[in-house]
Amino acid sequence: MKLFFASIICVLTSSVSFSQAGILGTWQPEGKQAIFKIFEKDGKYYGQLIGSTNPEEDKRIKSNDEIILLRNLEKESVKEYCCGVFIAPENKTKLSASLTLVNKNKIKLTLSKGWFGKTIIWNRI
Repeated sequence: MKLFFASIICVLTSSVSFSQAGILGTWQPEGKQAIFKIFEKDGKYYGQLIGSTNPEEDKRIKSNDEIILLRNLEKESVKEYCCGVFIAPENKTKLSASLTLVNKNKIKLTLSKGWFGKTIIWNRI
């Protein structure tokens, strides 16, 4: 019986800590060198480019303090975030953005402009 209650407490504790962490933290898009930090400010979520696995690119990024490419995401549920904007660094295009928390170490970023869309997987690092 003690083992049963201990198991229940572990499950509840892990699900609470999972929901608190959510999308906050450091992430890297699959197949990319960029490193992002997702943070919360005034009830909205932002993604700041903080580094790169490429040393030259990392130096350039770190010399520019505030490269916030993902902006104004709103939390809809424990796993869903919507209504944000992503600014593509290559051409400064603004794209609609939403995030889905797949598991504690993976998020799915969906970007769209008009009829065109793209999904990118980011992994926690």
